[in-house]
Amino acid sequence: MSEYFPLQAGRFWEYDSDSSRGRRRVRVEIVSVEDDRGTTRASGRSRVGEGSWLEFSVVEDGSSLRVEGVVEFPLPPVVGAAWDAAGDALRIDSSRARAEVPAGRFTDCLRVVVLIAGGDAGTGERLYAPGVGLVSETLSDEGEPSQRVLVSYGMTEI
Repeated sequence: MSEYFPLQAGRFWEYDSDSSRGRRRVRVEIVSVEDDRGTTRASGRSRVGEGSWLEFSVVEDGSSLRVEGVVEFPLPPVVGAAWDAAGDALRIDSSRARAEVPAGRFTDCLRVVVLIAGGDAGTGERLYAPGVGLVSETLSDEGEPSQRVLVSYGMTEI
């Protein structure tokens, strides 16, 4: 299992998300996890504010970790690895990045550089902390710049 995207039933993350639509609280939860001969499949859900839950799937195998079929990062996640995902070009830039967000200070983070539409529509950065997961994402998208930062995380009963 990837230390940068822990898949455990009951794990949750809460983010503050800022965009042109305003500031919103986003909650993400892993509902169930199944391991089958080297492939992990997880069901999750996310909710913005008090809105309805949206379900999503995560699959981790020997080659990558995918959310809804889109590669989040290749496995193992090594500096210099590059891939395309949903029209964007991504590259692991560092495994030693630091992040300070409302949920805490994190070291040895995986930094993924994002070139939106291959760089034609903007850039971005994602930081994943070991044992925690995504702690921040900043997208300087020409159409919809946004930022989300981790506010809290942990385990809950489902």
